[in-house]
Amino acid sequence: MPSDRHQVISQTLFLALHAYIRIVLYAPLRLRLRDGTFREPDLVLVQRRDDPRRQPHYWVGADLVVEIVNPDDPECDTVVKRADYAETGIPEYWIVEPDAERVMVLALRDGRYHEAGVYPQSEPVRSVLLPELAIPLQAILAEP
Repeated sequence: MPSDRHQVISQTLFLALHAYIRIVLYAPLRLRLRDGTFREPDLVLVQRRDDPRRQPHYWVGADLVVEIVNPDDPECDTVVKRADYAETGIPEYWIVEPDAERVMVLALRDGRYHEAGVYPQSEPVRSVLLPELAIPLQAILAEP
């Protein structure tokens, strides 16, 4: 279950992304990876309101997903979900690591994620798909 800090980080990112692009939603919203396999990313977005991947009961793809690492099982977000989202063809995946105080932005290339940027406290987080977007990491990780 998400902690207070997890929810504050999720809320902060949602508000920052929502101010930039309107089609961003937060868990619980199912994302179908393949038949019978679903994930519920912390945040999921598409760039176009009329994107056909948006379905009434679940989405069948996205342009960007965000996961906030669970300290009890970090490998799930950093390894397992990374492989799942790459296999599904999601172009961009952010891994927020509160304990390490950083965000890793991954971009899909040739079916695998490659680091587009690892952002420590001193730098704003930048998206590959949304190049004008810059979110200060201090704001993302600020205590409530």
